[in-house]
Amino acid sequence: MREVVDNAIDEARRALTASSKGNFADTVGVFFHDDGSIEVKDNGRGVPFDFDSKANINGIVKTLGTARAGANFNAETKGSTTGTHGVGAAACNFISTRFDVTVFRDGKMYRQQFRKGRPVIFDTADFDPTASYTDAPHEKLQPVAAREIPADAPAHGTWVRFVLDDEVESGGDVDYDMVIRRAIVATALTPGLTLNYKGAEDTESSTFGPAATPGAPAVLNYIGDNEDEPLARFEAEFSFDKTTKSKQRITRPGTVDVALQLAAPGTDTDSASVSAVNAVYTPGGGSHVTGATRGIGDVLANRSTRGLGLKNGEKAPSSEDYMAVVTMVVSATTPEPGFVGQEKFSVKNIAMGNALERELHKQVTAWSVQPANAKAVDEWAKAALNHARERRRVDDARKRARSEAA
Repeated sequence: MREVVDNAIDEARRALTASSKGNFADTVGVFFHDDGSIEVKDNGRGVPFDFDSKANINGIVKTLGTARAGANFNAETKGSTTGTHGVGAAACNFISTRFDVTVFRDGKMYRQQFRKGRPVIFDTADFDPTASYTDAPHEKLQPVAAREIPADAPAHGTWVRFVLDDEVESGGDVDYDMVIRRAIVATALTPGLTLNYKGAEDTESSTFGPAATPGAPAVLNYIGDNEDEPLARFEAEFSFDKTTKSKQRITRPGTVDVALQLAAPGTDTDSASVSAVNAVYTPGGGSHVTGATRGIGDVLANRSTRGLGLKNGEKAPSSEDYMAVVTMVVSATTPEPGFVGQEKFSVKNIAMGNALERELHKQVTAWSVQPANAKAVDEWAKAALNHARERRRVDDARKRARSEAA
């Protein structure tokens, strides 16, 4: 289900990045309807639907009716995209009681319908999963009648609406809030992108974006529900070597954007922080988070303690103390980042993490000694010291309790 959303966002990201050859998408919609169906909309180029005479199927069936779909509905996709070659979207199709794909091109509308992955034609155009249907595996799509085109239809784009099979729903493994959160994070990281959405519990639709300052600060403002300037922001380019299956060593480029804000005392900053790679929200973190945490925390922990107010014999705050008092957003981009699993919950790419750490170490070192940043460094250090003292107090109390129990 997330992959369907990722494909729509990828289409917009390709259109809105500096390397794009055409401005063809700037809006994505994610809607949870009252009937239990989910609808994802974009105003991109539209899923290819041309008929493949050799395979005897149209482009939508070829893309979404098989497990060997092209990259994000587009075989020419390259670079730092969010999806994983359309396989997830096809899987979503196969576990949906009804899965409708509507394509808009040149003022015309085309519709392909599926039932549990099988190309069919339902007896009604209304979205009714219980309607009778006819198998149609080799259908050549024709434009629908002009009177059937919705008033809000875009000049070009793709709408996908589906309802998951009851057996999937009963498994309790569908996190609808995560789908919306994932889409908002991607929107905040993408310049010029607007997201229209309606959550499963919402009564009305909402709009997010386009972000005034897209990137990590926009995500930080979203999770903090404010428009405050970040305590610190670090942006860097990095590169790392990768060995291919054919034993060739290639260099992969990347960028990282980090924004941090002091958290309220008692905040669980691990759960409050957000990470993403190629605009994909990675709640499980991974190499990019580890690299950022080390690259930032180690510099601050090794800075001069003058003016910190340490008591006689007291240790300075550790790297972990510095990172425990800030909410952090880490956004990295790189080709083939190393997502873990189809759900892209986290990233495992040690070489990327090490390269990212080195570059952030340089950035933070330069930032921490600039007079203009002295106040921010001082506030951060004092918060870290308070955290260190509280941590030690708790540790000492536990030791005393164990000693008394013995």
